[in-house]
Amino acid sequence: TLSSSSAASDVYKRQVGSQWRYTMSGPASLDYIPLQHELDRMGLSEEDYDALFSDIRVMESEALAAMREE
Repeated sequence: TLSSSSAASDVYKRQVGSQWRYTMSGPASLDYIPLQHELDRMGLSEEDYDALFSDIRVMESEALAAMREE
């Protein structure tokens, strides 16, 4: 089992942190297509994949909250 918080931070910074979907009112969510592609390339077990995806969703939520405060 990998350290999901460290791996989530690495994937977010390296691959998907700039992949946002926008609406007329601003950022809405990460674009999950590049995220899923990156996770698939990592060859994770189903459990690790789900844990990492969940951690990145938490990061997404926090980033959206911070962007909306600006």
